[in-house]
Parts: sequence; C-alpha cells; structure tokens
Amino acid sequence: PGAGMSLAIMKLKGDWNKLSPEAKALYVEMRDFYEKRFNAYRAMLEDRVNRTVTDPTARQNINEKFRQSLNEISKLIRKTVHITDEDLKRSREMVHYYVYDGYGFGLDKERPYHERKQWIDAHVVGKYTHVAKVEDFNLKSGEDLDRHYQGLVDEGHEGAILRHRGMKYEHKRSKNLLKVKPEDDDEAEILDIIEGTGNWSGTGKVMKLRWNGKDFDATFKGTQEQGAQFLKDKNKWIGKKVTFLYNGLTGLGTPNYARVDINNCLKLDR
Repeated sequence: PGAGMSLAIMKLKGDWNKLSPEAKALYVEMRDFYEKRFNAYRAMLEDRVNRTVTDPTARQNINEKFRQSLNEISKLIRKTVHITDEDLKRSREMVHYYVYDGYGFGLDKERPYHERKQWIDAHVVGKYTHVAKVEDFNLKSGEDLDRHYQGLVDEGHEGAILRHRGMKYEHKRSKNLLKVKPEDDDEAEILDIIEGTGNWSGTGKVMKLRWNGKDFDATFKGTQEQGAQFLKDKNKWIGKKVTFLYNGLTGLGTPNYARVDINNCLKLDR
C-alpha cells in the first residue's frame, strides 16, 4: 500500500458525523491506515469531539431495518435442528466472514500490518465461499479523508477504524488502532438513581432514564464526591430532564453506552 491512510468502514446502515479535527490531524500526521470494516452488531468509530446527528429520523428508520436483519441473522446462526433448505439459502445470502488481521501464516506478528493484510487478501479472500474482502482506501490528506468518508456515509456505510499501517500484531488494546464513532446527545427524564457498588458504594453511579417511551440505564460521569451528593439529592433530581450522551442505538432501539456528565447535563450548564 502507498503512504497515507487507508479507510475502514463497517457496513451497518446509519447516519454519521464527520471525524473531529483532532482525530484527522493526529492520524494524517501518523500516515495511518483507514480500512473498511463490516460489523453486524455495532459501529466502531470514535470521535474526539461531541457531535449531534443532524437527521435522527433517518437514523431511526435505518436502525429499524438493521434491527430486523440482525434478528433474522441471529435466528439463523443459532438454529441447530430442523434446518431447512430455505434456512441454508438465507444464511448464504446474509452471513459473511471478514478477516481483518492475523499471523502465523508465513508472517510473524512483528511484520507490519500492511504486509499481513496483503497476505490475507492474496491467500484467504476468494479461496473460501463466504469470506469477503475487507476493503481499504489510501488517503493523502484530511480533505481527502473528508471526501471519501462523506461518500461512504452517503452510500449507507457506518463505522470506521483508523490503523497505523506499520503496526505489529498485538494481543491487547493498541494505541496503533483507533475505533472511531460519533457521539450523539439528547434529553431524557430521570426515573431513579441507583447506588453504586464497591468503590462507588454510597454514590449515585447509575440512573434510570426515559427517552422516546423507552427506559434504559445511564452511567453517572463525575467524581465520587459529586456522586455521593447526587445520591443524597436523588429526590431533587428525579423527574428532571437531563442531557445524556450515547453512541448510536442498540438492537432494541435504546441508547448505546448512555452516560450523563453531571457537570454538563442541564441547559443552564451550557
């Protein structure tokens, strides 16, 4: 692969914001790799700056279609008895296997990622019926990134991974690989505040929220001292509307990784 970055996009359906300026600058300077990624369960892009999705209605409509497909896939792969020809046909149509990385096939884990990826594309992709290629796009600049990324978003792709092209294989979370996802925000009503456990005992660590007719849990973000006061004042908070942050929706249509920043959750805070 040439110098620059390669672009990784997970083929989930959704509506995404652009990467933050900080993320662009960091990875363009590092001459990184942005590689196409597909994931049936959730997106893996991380934005460094809080963003709001500009068309939530479009996202909800797309999410409903995705949820239906996910439910069908889940039923297909878990079925172990009374498997019909139609089940097998739908499995072939809907289930694919993507190989992102690996080692031990003539290249050890110290070799750079782009060499391992070349080997996978040459010796795995196309040799097995249900293995699909993980595409990547070489980019020259932040502007090039914006252009490619927006085009992929317009096509309905969702999610990305930034990867350092020269990284070795690591059996852990790596600083050479950045998951990028937009950060949405909205308002919800506090139904209850739940005391934490362990080190967070005596504090309000979790709150139950109601949003668009759905109830879900959100994590308290703040200091332990603030959490203790939050729990003490729970009756003052219950019934209030607060701003919460989340990363898209789960398969059930509830906010994913919901959390409330106690220092920036009321309109008067902003």
